Amino acid sequence: EAMTGQTIAWSVTENPGVTINNGQLTVTNKATAGNVTITAKSGTLTATKDVTINKVAAKVSIVKITAQGGATPVTTIICGSQRLESYTATVYDQYGEEKQDDVNWSLDPDTYSGVDCEISTTNDNIVTLKVASNTNADTFKLVATSKTDTTVKGELEIKVQKKNNVNGKINFNDGSLTY
Repeated sequence: EAMTGQTIAWSVTENPGVTINNGQLTVTNKATAGNVTITAKSGTLTATKDVTINKVAAKVSIVKITAQGGATPVTTIICGSQRLESYTATVYDQYGEEKQDDVNWSLDPDTYSGVDCEISTTNDNIVTLKVASNTNADTFKLVATSKTDTTVKGELEIKVQKKNNVNGKINFNDGSLTY
């Protein structure tokens, strides 16, 4: 039966990621599994309801490739001389929490002439791409595959471009520059 004109105070027992607002329970991925109690109070009346929160065990779900330090990775490499670009893979579970998991690095296609992967000797999740100055302009993917679950991969498309050589095309005519 409706309680017109009555104020209801809602509360829920402490659990990170669980809130209640005007009777609507919100559960985020930060919540822990277990029971919470919802309480509704209006005047001298109080009602409670126990709710069970079930949570699937955390598992490797995402591999993200960044530049070192989490910065935006280089995705266009302009070749004029040998280039070295470092990348880091970070593995996350389905709740967005970082997992301690190593990756295997590869290229797609498996070989790309002029590009070598050098995996860090101290951390399997860091790789340096060595791109030779004579590498053909094209696109390839850098792939980081979880060692825990080989179906979970992160991919970064990298475009190789040739440096435009304008040295022979610059002319000075009576103090003006043309190219």
